[in-house]
Amino acid sequence: MRKLREYGGKSRFIPENIGYNSRLDAVQAALLKVKLKYVDKLIEMKNKIAKKYEYGLKDLNDQLELPYIPDGMKHSYHQYTIKVKGGQELRDKLKEFLDKKGIGNFIYYPVFWHKIQLFLNLEHKLAELSKTPKMYHEKFSQYQ
Repeated sequence: MRKLREYGGKSRFIPENIGYNSRLDAVQAALLKVKLKYVDKLIEMKNKIAKKYEYGLKDLNDQLELPYIPDGMKHSYHQYTIKVKGGQELRDKLKEFLDKKGIGNFIYYPVFWHKIQLFLNLEHKLAELSKTPKMYHEKFSQYQ
């Protein structure tokens, strides 16, 4: 049952079965009901943190693609995902730098989804997924 409710696998982001993200029980629902009062404040705080990231990374615009938020819009920033234009080597160096500074970050989905055993039998064409390897080697996220 645990495998099914945590995306379908033992290991995060590598499912063995089709699963779902469903870890909400009655106690968590009651806490969430209280926390919902503060969601706007939390989003405001995360947007302020994102502005600090944007300011701190502004000199690297030629090497990074930061999240784009249209004027008048807000982002909830579950994570702050950055695209590193220099590919995996530069991404890994930036990750190492952030690790040393104690700035939390994470590379999501360490295996291409179409290469996971569970999905190998699906009828897809690799040509349709031609951007996947490039994106995999360029993206990572910072915790908020």
